[in-house]
Amino acid sequence: MRNKQIIILSAAFILLVILAFAIFLMNKKDKNISMNEQPSVVVADSKTVANFQPEFLSVEEKQKYQLLPEVKVQAVKRDEGGELMIYKIIRNDKDIYYPSEK
Repeated sequence: MRNKQIIILSAAFILLVILAFAIFLMNKKDKNISMNEQPSVVVADSKTVANFQPEFLSVEEKQKYQLLPEVKVQAVKRDEGGELMIYKIIRNDKDIYYPSEK
């Protein structure tokens, strides 16, 4: 009877260790995937940059969207009616979004 309990406890402990190791490997794999993903920043070539003029929000538009007037905000995407769909706050010139040519 005592040997049977030891075997059951040992098997449960081994299964617990295997489960913990599997979870550790899955988390490590997820971190590696996220580190290898392409950055979301679009890097444009000089031809695209030369032809593209970024559009910035006016003071009236900033007020409409409850943004501070002194903040520089780029209009990234507008719908057919001209309504703002996506904007980006520009802290320095490196933050300006340039569409990629495809």
